[in-house]
Amino acid sequence: MSAAVGLMLWRLVLVVVAEPTITDRVPVRSLVWISVDGIRPDYLERAATPFLDGLQAEGAFTTALMPLFPTLTFPSHVTQATGVAADRHGITGNVFHDIGRNRTYGYANLPWLLEAEPIWTTATRQAVVTAVLDWPMSQRQAGRNAAYHFEEQFDRDLTDQQRLERAATVWRDHDDQPPLRLLMAWIIGPDGTGHAYGPDAPETERRMSATDTLLAEFEQDLRTAWQKRREPGDELYLLITSDHGMSQVHTLVNPRLCAGLPARGSPVRRVSNANITHFFLNRIEDAEQHAAKRDTLLERLRGYDFMDVYQRHELPAIWQFRHSQRTGDIVAVLPRGYTFSNAIRKETVAAAEHGGPLGMHGYCPHANPEMVTVAFLQRYPDRLGGHDLGSFSMDRLHATVASILGIEPSREAQPKPITIPGLKPR
Repeated sequence: MSAAVGLMLWRLVLVVVAEPTITDRVPVRSLVWISVDGIRPDYLERAATPFLDGLQAEGAFTTALMPLFPTLTFPSHVTQATGVAADRHGITGNVFHDIGRNRTYGYANLPWLLEAEPIWTTATRQAVVTAVLDWPMSQRQAGRNAAYHFEEQFDRDLTDQQRLERAATVWRDHDDQPPLRLLMAWIIGPDGTGHAYGPDAPETERRMSATDTLLAEFEQDLRTAWQKRREPGDELYLLITSDHGMSQVHTLVNPRLCAGLPARGSPVRRVSNANITHFFLNRIEDAEQHAAKRDTLLERLRGYDFMDVYQRHELPAIWQFRHSQRTGDIVAVLPRGYTFSNAIRKETVAAAEHGGPLGMHGYCPHANPEMVTVAFLQRYPDRLGGHDLGSFSMDRLHATVASILGIEPSREAQPKPITIPGLKPR
């Protein structure tokens, strides 16, 4: 063999060795996270839920997912996404007032109000292609770390079926490279029915069963699309969580009348969410008048034996609720069975007499176990095997999703992921 031929063969060997082979490909691990609002664990026992029952039998699950205070939709979803409590992420209610901005926000899907990094930003920042639909505080994203797909507005008129179909379409139609690896979506589930009829009503059970059917159909669409494009070693994870449970309401409470405030012209600003009312006194600039109004309010509100009343610095440390700009100077908190309502004309009214709401959440989960909720995780193609994960706090979900995706959690997030048997770190 001539030297020239030998040299050519050696170069060919080098090219073959240098070219990546099919075995060099790193398998892709993707996660789809669906939040179903307002599931109380006993709904699964009372309603027909064959799909979620199957996830318990073959996946990993908990019926003891512990929310943080307050157990409201926006704060709970932001806690799940950021891995921190309300005093850190700043979303202290579905409706909250910001002293610094001198503005009250109601169901505000404005991500610049977040004071902690959500998982869709954490993932995008680490080159994970992410889509997020209807998750509270995920709309109108901007900047270099905005998710690949997000919504500009929240469409209140969509049904849960339409929301899940839209999520399935986003998943199915993403043909770009790199692949879509994190998809997040929210549906109302049994929450609205629980508010209207109460958690013990047959209407709530029927809504839970209907939600289970929708989730089963979505999972089938999800897996079908994934199977068509998956390659050897790829894994798909489906995470289904809820944000809080639900309690029966027997009494409505008017916070303004209890506080003895006029209907108009008061320097005291009130912001109510379910069983929590914030009273802000920052518009009273004179120190003596400020102290006098504070003392009057405290004395009057503490005269109701069904109401716990705190100054901001007195709030229980376990609640992690002392935000300097978005927690009231005085905070009134009602126990299970009571909720605030500005619509009634007396200090208290029977909920059934007024026409509801007959169900409510927001209560401290340590005092009211009906606020505890659920989570389910499944892996494809190899199932996880039916593991009860026990009780854990929902601020660990951020780190858990990061662990599944093989990325670092946000530096400020609760860093400890949930231990899932059979799940190998990436």
